[in-house]
Amino acid sequence: MGVPRTRAEIKESKRLCEKLGKLHKVFNSTLDKETFLALYAEEREQHSGYHFVDHVISHSDQEAVIEFPGLEYEVKLDITGSLLNKQRHYLNNFLEAILERCIEGEFISNLDAEERNSTNLFYGTEEGESLVIMAGGRRSSLKYKEDTETPKFGFDDEEYVLKREERVLREVPQTDVFSEIERVILEGSRYLGRIKRNRARTEFISVETGRLFMVLFDYCEIEPRNKKPSERFQIEIEYSSCIHPSYQGLEFRSERQMVSELLALSQIIKNASIGVESGYAKIVNAQFTREKKFDYLK
Repeated sequence: MGVPRTRAEIKESKRLCEKLGKLHKVFNSTLDKETFLALYAEEREQHSGYHFVDHVISHSDQEAVIEFPGLEYEVKLDITGSLLNKQRHYLNNFLEAILERCIEGEFISNLDAEERNSTNLFYGTEEGESLVIMAGGRRSSLKYKEDTETPKFGFDDEEYVLKREERVLREVPQTDVFSEIERVILEGSRYLGRIKRNRARTEFISVETGRLFMVLFDYCEIEPRNKKPSERFQIEIEYSSCIHPSYQGLEFRSERQMVSELLALSQIIKNASIGVESGYAKIVNAQFTREKKFDYLK
């Protein structure tokens, strides 16, 4: 906002400081659903709730806590519709329309979506990927993933929860990237193809437990090795962390509780996606799937 000069700017600056002060007070005391929702309702009334989740994260009295280090939990939705490829560069419009349908209930979110694009190079065998390179300029990120497991708690649709070990190295110099490629090839992997990805993303918070989840809407331009290119649309719902281990209602490091919430949010996103329009494009259907991006290259 800069230095406030007009009366309107001073008033807005005071309001923002007061609101952030309330957030800081909440996150330095006992966290509870009622206080959390009251702050969110206040923001919605003043038409400035678009970055509420960001404010919550930045004004907690400690860093968000990852309950399950080294593990990835996600649910994927296969998205089909009409003229979707015409809007592939405007995925944020779709995701923001979906968010508008999800503003009430047990999860709240930022009401805008951030866009990120990348090209992912896959190395591995027919059984799975051993290395994924997320290319970007002079430095890239390297992602290593193990085989997928499925939690077994007896929940509906839990077979679509993909759990696996994951390790990510960020800002890796190109010389180290080439060394890793050489290493995995010597161990039996080969180049499987690449996927150019347009992505819109946002974050949700569970008001019951304070857990954070990411929702990602991807357009994938798939270029398999020695095969015809194709394209796919997919939404991913991923567990991220929790905003505070003392949040009332949170069973800290309870995989069962977290998976239950992940499935609940996934169902909300699935239902909210169907029928969403952007321009002349429309999402006609959203279905749970176990297909990973690696599977697109087969």
